[in-house]
Parts: sequence; C-alpha cells; structure tokens
Amino acid sequence: MGVAILTVTLGLLCILQFPVLLLAFIAPAIGALLNLIWFGVIIALVICGIAWSKPGLSLSPLLFVALWASAAIFSQGRLQASIDPKVWERPISPEASAQRTLIVKTWGGIDNKIVADGHVDRLVRLRLDSSSQTISRIKEVSLARGDACSIEEKRASPLLQNGGRSDECFRWRSLATIPDGLVIEQFYRVHVGNGGAGCCNETQARLRSGGQERQLFAWYQGQSYVLSYFPTFEFFPPSTRPWEIGFGITHPVRYGLDDIDARKMISAIYGVTPPYGSDSGGPVPLAKMTATETLDQALMLAGQPDFSPKSLAALLISARDEGIVDDRSIDVAASLTGRGSSNEGWTAVTDFAKGLTSDQTTLLLEKTLRRLETPGVCVECAASPSVVNPSLRDWKLRERLSNPDYVLERVRNSFVERHDLATWQYEGLLRIIISLGPQNYPAITHYVRSSVLPLIFLDDTLAYSSKAIAFVRGARERPTHEFGRLAAKLDLVRDSDLNEYMIKIWTRELKSLPQRHASPQTYAIAAKACERIARVSDPILRAQDFGVDCPVPKTYSQIHKDDPLAYSGRMPR
Repeated sequence: MGVAILTVTLGLLCILQFPVLLLAFIAPAIGALLNLIWFGVIIALVICGIAWSKPGLSLSPLLFVALWASAAIFSQGRLQASIDPKVWERPISPEASAQRTLIVKTWGGIDNKIVADGHVDRLVRLRLDSSSQTISRIKEVSLARGDACSIEEKRASPLLQNGGRSDECFRWRSLATIPDGLVIEQFYRVHVGNGGAGCCNETQARLRSGGQERQLFAWYQGQSYVLSYFPTFEFFPPSTRPWEIGFGITHPVRYGLDDIDARKMISAIYGVTPPYGSDSGGPVPLAKMTATETLDQALMLAGQPDFSPKSLAALLISARDEGIVDDRSIDVAASLTGRGSSNEGWTAVTDFAKGLTSDQTTLLLEKTLRRLETPGVCVECAASPSVVNPSLRDWKLRERLSNPDYVLERVRNSFVERHDLATWQYEGLLRIIISLGPQNYPAITHYVRSSVLPLIFLDDTLAYSSKAIAFVRGARERPTHEFGRLAAKLDLVRDSDLNEYMIKIWTRELKSLPQRHASPQTYAIAAKACERIARVSDPILRAQDFGVDCPVPKTYSQIHKDDPLAYSGRMPR
C-alpha cells in the first residue's frame, strides 16, 4: 500500500506542467516545492505507520528506495554495456606528429604560436560559412624572415617581435585548394553542456594526401540519461560520470573523454603542455588580389563540392566589379545552381547576375539551361525546401533577352518532355518559366494557375512526382481548383514524396470530413489518398501524418441517418 502511494505521488508530481518562461526564472523554487511535497509524503507514511502500528507502512519508503535503486543500477549497467570501448580511448599517432602542415577545420582555430614554436611549417585554417557550414575561405600562416617580411607583416606579428625575433614575421595568404597534411576537424552532434543526449561528439585526425583523406584516430564524447539512485526533483540536473551519484528523477551521464577540444588534441599530438589557445585573430595583411587572380581562385575553388556557393559568388562579383566577366566566370556561376543548402546556390548566382549586361545574362541563362537539361550533372545537388517566386526577378530576363518568348517556349518544352531529370533541375526550369511571366501580383498568381500548373498534368510518368514537388514548393497558394486532377495523379507520386504532396496540397482538409460537411468529391479524394497511403512499402513512411483520416469516416448524412443524435446538440436520455 505504501509503495503504491509513493509511486502514484511521484508519478503525479512528474507529470505537472510548467510554462517554459516560469521554469527559466524560478526553476529552483519549483523544484524545492516539489521536493518538499515528495519528502513530506515519505515522512507522513513513516509517522502514520508508527502511529497506526502498521510496520509495513513505515517500512514502505525503504522498500520503494530499494526497488528504485535497483532499477537505477540496472540503468547504469545497461548504459555501460552499450558504450563502445573505443569511446574511452585517447589515441595519438606518430604518423600525425610527423606532419609539417596542419589543417584546422574547427571553430576557434589554434594560436599561431604552433608555427612560431616550429612544430609545423604551415598552419591552414578552413573558415566555414556560419549558415551552411561549407568552406568559405582557406587561409595559410607560415614563417618568413628578413627581406621576405614587409613592415605590415612584422607589425601584425607581435608574438614574434615581442619575443626577440625581430627579423621574423608571420605571413598570411589565401589558398585556392586544401593542401596535403594533417587535418583536425571537430564534429558537434550532442549539446553536452545543455542537457543533450546521444553519441557522440567527435574530434578526428585525418591524413590528407593527393586530395584524399584517411582517418588516423578520433576522440569521442557522449552523454545519456539514467535513473538517479534516489528520485528527487531537479529541472536542470548537473551531469556526472558513470556510476556517480546524480540528482533528479533522471540525470545526464557523460562518457568518453572529458575534453575533446581540437586544440587539446593538436597540443597532445605535438607534445605541447599546457595546450595552445585559440586563434587570437588580429590584423591579417593579405595582399589584395587582382581581378584576374580573384577569378583564378574562384575557378580553383569551384571544383570543390564542399565550398560555400556564397563565397564563390563573392569572388565572381569582385572580379565582375573590376571589369572581368568571361566564359569561365559564367561557367562557374551556372555551376552554383542547385548547390548548397536551401536556396544558397540560386541566391549566389542571382547576386552575380544582378550586375551583368544583356549579352552576359543571355550566356548565363544558356549555360544554366544546359546544366538543367543534363541528367546526372550534379549528384550532390538538391532541390530547395521552398522557393519564393519569381525567384529570378533580378535576372531581368524579359528586359535583357532579345527573344524571351522563344526561350520560354524552349524551357516549357524541356519541362514537359523530359522525364529523366532530378527534382532540383525541374525546380530550376520552373524558376525560369515563372520569371519569364508577369512579375507583379495578382498577374503572377493567375499566370501560375493558368499557364504553369497545367504543365505538370501533361506528365503521366514517374517524373510527375519530381515535377509536382518542385511546383508545390514554389507555389504562392494551394491549387484548390485542381484538387480532383491532383488526386488522380496520386499513383504517380513516389512514396518518399507522398507526405509532402498531401500536406502542401490539402493541408488538413481531408480530416474530420463529417464535421466539415465535406462534399462527395472530397470524400472520394480522401478514399483514394487512403488507398495510396496503404501501398507505401516503408512502415516508417507509412506511419507519417498525411493529413487525412484513414479509414475514411462516413458522410455526415450517413452518420445522421445511423444515429439521429449525431451532431444534433441533444443529449441522449
């Protein structure tokens, strides 16, 4: 009886809900109040058991604690058994310490002192774009002496000048490619400090040679939740190591290495104690590149799939503003379409297109179309999750093209007749088709509804799925006037696209049909949708919420006929 009372009390206290803002300000006070109630119940059971001469009631808290502690020990043991032994290791490779070029791809970098101390000859920092986490710059730091040092470089090297090495300086330069050497990269997958759970944060040491990388070793750090040995209430319990005492109902347990900071790994590789600090920043006197050098660097970087499209476009724009726009720069600009996360590639090439002449815009469009019409031209490219059309307004196609109607007809034909392209390519064709139409509201809405949407219905192959997804991601409004035709095409929609297709076209209109007094056509669409969902082969995909009630409920009239009280507002007697 006492164990049951404690279990129910703990359960009720656990399910209490509090506003997030309230927790943010007075979580300790709320936790103290809950603990007061919890311990009060425990003490009350002991007192009542003694007063009523019921030893079982008095001892029930001890039994509860014993059962709970057993479950907590089991929880700790299960976690211990699930951890890969390599997570606890702190390996160092002699092959790593022999490398004289260090490439750091992590936030904060490392102090230039590692170069000054002679552990490496070249320190290469890979700067990442904050949004896409792709490479935006490649900077190299090395030592120079004597006449090779400019006055500006010496001024920017106080570490050397203040250390009595007045004849030396740090020399910075931009690189177009990542050189061979030791690569250190840190991957954050779990927010250990903020209560995250999972495995594992990782810092890798890789050997790069001939553009290929081979992992030498890695350090790991993970975190998981286990039952505490005794239940208390703590909203933000501190983490512990395995088998240590923690607070709360559950608490986070850190496993693996305590610190996998990239600077700690680098310092350990080169035998430095204490470890080096982060990049101190400061002035970096890079020689200003000419327009030709800027374009050459853009051409070199364009061959790297993990380089930021935004940074590439910045180089092209810099060369363009200096008067250099040629076939090479336009080739690079066209290659940005479909690259990067979200609309990054298209946004980058549009920024470049803003400052082009009519002839240059014509050439850019031609090269872009060739890319969009070539199957398999870019395996890493992906369609944008959403498109705000007309997305190519700044290309000024109607204004700059000598025969825009001819181009529009070509693009329309490619969209309709090609069945072998990827979704991102159909998206690109739609961007051009819409940008060659009216640009102002509501004319553009009518144009999309009457001239663009019908194009997808002309496809009776499996390519319909890609075309339809490309369309709905860029549509300003749902095509409510074509629900019947869109439903008739459900069999052509791929399993992986079906959820997005259903939600973006019908949202939740196929739910609660009787309450909505839905039309017979809507019931028929819902029935067809349920039949299509039932044929999804992957159970995980099939379990998604498609925005439709399956099986389809009875119509309102049928419900009313079967049960006269349904929706009548009257209570049964």
